[in-house]
Amino acid sequence: MKLIRIFTLLFFAVGTLCFAQNTQGIVTYEIVIGDDPRALLREIDTQRLRNAQRLAQELSFNLYFTPLESSFEINELPIDSHYFSNLFVESATNPEYTVYSNLNKNEYSYSFFNKFKSQTYLLKDKANYPWHITDENKIIDNITVYKAFGMTHDKRKIEAWFAPEIPVSSGPEIYIGLPGLILELQIGYTKYITKKIVFTDKYINNIKKPIEGKPITENDYLKILEEEVNHYR
Repeated sequence: MKLIRIFTLLFFAVGTLCFAQNTQGIVTYEIVIGDDPRALLREIDTQRLRNAQRLAQELSFNLYFTPLESSFEINELPIDSHYFSNLFVESATNPEYTVYSNLNKNEYSYSFFNKFKSQTYLLKDKANYPWHITDENKIIDNITVYKAFGMTHDKRKIEAWFAPEIPVSSGPEIYIGLPGLILELQIGYTKYITKKIVFTDKYINNIKKPIEGKPITENDYLKILEEEVNHYR
């Protein structure tokens, strides 16, 4: 096992050298929503799940990346975003949202409007996920990717497949920090899958840094969600 680890680390290093030119471009993702067993217990929840799965087929997302920063964007959100992540739920009132990541500082930020507080927030925090890299690998779009596990701030499991051949530590939403670009990501029953990768040596002007809103951290955000849940209870 120790020998396998050594070969894996060597592969990462060689991949970084050989594919250093693949550090700027655009990844287009599609999204797939799996069956949440809890939603299959009641007919009304099952119907909502099926609607979300159908609407997800119409969505695509772009990740614009350079070695130092990236932006993750979507042009339109479905009306029923219940089965998407908390980020999408909070962003549903502002479809033209952008998740910005400073890869050098391992930080992310995004702006959103919270209806419960009637307040626009600017969430900015460190992406300190406890990534655990495994030796398991597969091929995505002719690129070798490796599996890694992590945990969100609210203790949900993250499964990521990242490409050492593309030495950029970015990925969908706020999930960054691996030694390679994330080409597939699953959180709960939501999965991002790469549709297309385009590399370019031209300047990417789509990377936008959010600046509007009251500054908060991820812990502040989770407290707002808890307060909202307790209020409606």
